[in-house]
This record gives sequence, structure tokens and C-alpha cells, in this order.
Amino acid sequence: MARTPEIPGLTVRTLLGKGDATNVYVAEVTEQTELWFPGQLVAVKVPHTSMEMDEERLQRLQRELEIGDKIRHPNLLRYFIKGETDKGRPYLVMELVRGLDLGTLIKDEAPLSPERVRGILTQIARGVRELHSFQVIHRDLKPENIMLSEGDLVKVMDYGLARLIDTRVQLTNTGTFVGTMNYASPEHFRQEVVPQSDLWSIGVIGYELLTGEAPFGGNSLIDLWKSIQLKRSPLVRGTNPDVPESLASAIDRCLKKDPADRWADADDLIKALEGEEA
Repeated sequence: MARTPEIPGLTVRTLLGKGDATNVYVAEVTEQTELWFPGQLVAVKVPHTSMEMDEERLQRLQRELEIGDKIRHPNLLRYFIKGETDKGRPYLVMELVRGLDLGTLIKDEAPLSPERVRGILTQIARGVRELHSFQVIHRDLKPENIMLSEGDLVKVMDYGLARLIDTRVQLTNTGTFVGTMNYASPEHFRQEVVPQSDLWSIGVIGYELLTGEAPFGGNSLIDLWKSIQLKRSPLVRGTNPDVPESLASAIDRCLKKDPADRWADADDLIKALEGEEA
């Protein structure tokens, strides 16, 4: 079992979640600062002790902190500080959100009611609109990176793969794909990520929430790639005819293969989700 990290000014209480590369803990604040007060609970992300912290991973943590600290919005997770544990491991202190991620929600409850999905997607799009207003593309929107707390309040999180709109997409040092293939747009594979690439990801998430199925798939990664690149995007109402036309059309347009055929921006998507003319 992994040793609980020791972090200045915090007492780590419990393990909240475990990912491929990091553990997230619940911690209690023990020292007053300008960011928090004693007794406040926060979340702390710490890389696994077996994870080699090369320059690329350190840069991702730094990028995540910079974006999460600079951009404040009700639908974006807030980040506070970065530091090192007693063993020299980097950590991030974040806002604590109690609830479940959309991956769990889709697995346990999909298909969801159209009105509930409309509300969830609108909040995701609002968070993405705020990111884009700061010239930031998320690049890894997926159900596991979106938390749903009490009252269906959405929090978009994990900005480690985000980048500025005017910079070229970077691959990892080994040349492997950056992101999550199931939610990646066709242009993502060509290293041509644009703001509309995030809208594609929202479309995939919306499709799964409404149908309980993935719009693209296959028995292997190459099959998945072919499906995203070559298969005609399925229509929401072709799988779930009970979805209102306005909501289905909003999601269908997100899944256009050419970014120019999608919504012009997140604001137009929000208007479509809210039933307005975009």
C-alpha cells in the first residue's frame, strides 16, 4: 500500500481516487494562508511513487496549476498551489469536489433524460467557453475528467494536456498520441487541434449520455482510429429516437468530421443547447 504523503500545512486524511499516473487524496488544512483556512478540506494530487518525474510530466503539472489558478469559473475546477512532499514528489492542491465523474454516471445510469443531459452539456460548454476565452484548448475532455456534484453542478478538471490556441500540438517524447482516443477529433490525430476539437469531445460525451453507447469504437486502437476518421458519424436520434430534435441536432453538429462544419465556438453550442438560434 502506498505511503501517505506528508505535505506542509496539510494533514492527508484519505485516498479519494487512484488514476494511471496519480493518486488524489483528501487533506485537511492545518495552517491559515491567504488561500485557505484551518479545517478546510482540499484535494491533493500526487504522482505515483513508481512514476519517473521527467521534464514532460513536471511541465504538465505546472501547466495544470497555471490554468487552474488563472481561470476562475463555476464549471472549472480551481487549483491552489504546487509543491513537493517530504519525499520530494511534486503535488498539486485543488478544490475538493464531492460527487461522481461522468464516466461512472454513464456506466451506471445512461441513457439519461434529455433535459438532464442538456443541463450537464451546457455547463461543460460554459466551462470550455471560459477556457477558450483565455486562448486555452483543453485537449482531453472525457467523462472521467468531468465531475458532477450535488445538484448536478459540473466541474471540468485536469488541464495537464491543455495548450494555447496559437501553439502547435506537441506529442510526447516517444511520439505517442496525447489525449484519449475515444474522445479525440479527427484533426487531433493530425496534430491540428483547434477550439472546435473540444466541441467534438463534448459531442461524444453527449452522445454517450443520451444513448449509453459510444458513437465510435472497434476491437483495436486502429479500428477505433478508422471509425473516427472514416465512419460516418451516427445521429443521436438514430440510436435514441426519444431525444428532442433540438438537443440531438446540437450534438450531431459537434460530431461533424470537418471542424468548420461544427459550431463556430462554444457560445454557439450553448445557444443551441438552450434552444436559441446560433
